[in-house]
Amino acid sequence: VNAYFVNCTLRTVPNIIGFIIYSVHIAAHTVVPQRFLGFGGLIVFIHTAALIEKNIVSVCINKFSTDSDEEIEYIKDFASKYDVPVEISQAYESGSEGTIEFANKVVEILEKEKTNYMPLYSLDLTIEEKIEKICKEIYGASDVEFLDETKENIKKAVKFGYEKLPVCIAKTPSSLTDDAKILGRPSGFKITIKNIKINSGAGFIVAYAGNIMTLPGLGKNSRYKDYEQKY
Repeated sequence: VNAYFVNCTLRTVPNIIGFIIYSVHIAAHTVVPQRFLGFGGLIVFIHTAALIEKNIVSVCINKFSTDSDEEIEYIKDFASKYDVPVEISQAYESGSEGTIEFANKVVEILEKEKTNYMPLYSLDLTIEEKIEKICKEIYGASDVEFLDETKENIKKAVKFGYEKLPVCIAKTPSSLTDDAKILGRPSGFKITIKNIKINSGAGFIVAYAGNIMTLPGLGKNSRYKDYEQKY
């Protein structure tokens, strides 16, 4: 679940939450050589939907030509254990025609079910409480540490009247922790909030977890390595 979407933008009642997943991304989060075991993120996505009492959820597998049938079926079987409908999108290869099955499934779900959405946290909570709620209930952390600089900046945010803003956490996309090297879905870990930033115009606060560079968002292996240098 996109952190900004769930914790900031999603303050009004949506009709449905759709999770777009990729086989290659699931593989990137596995802690063992087998390709199919990195489902920590998908579990958390489904768990998030349950936490915010949003009953209408659908998973869309964004299929590429490199994905095997075995991989796709494995993902579908896994999601079905959580009673979540799964459809395949082949937009990459077939354009809009490749998304028709998923679109029809969304319409079918909306015609049968009713939303019961509630935000993850109240804007009346303190800034620290909002951060802790996200870290503990979504990421699975057991403890959240606020550095002294962070505490001072939180006091300034409160002083200038920004304590009611929603919070978005900037953290590594490679892990549920603040350490990119920890894969899967760990437990009992601590997240360190090193600072916060007030985006008063956009209307939200960014909490920085661990050593995070907000821009640019680079993958583990930059694409420049795929190109031969020519002079």
